[in-house]
Amino acid sequence: MTDVMDWDSVYRGDGEFDGPPPWSIGEPQPELA
Repeated sequence: MTDVMDWDSVYRGDGEFDGPPPWSIGEPQPELA
C-alpha cells in the first residue's frame, strides 16, 4: 500500500471514501483556511 491516493478510484467513487468524494466536481472548491 502506498501513501499516494488512487485518485482515479476516488473520482469514480470506489476509492477510500464511502459515497461521493467530499467535494463537488465541476463546482468551485471551498476555501481551505
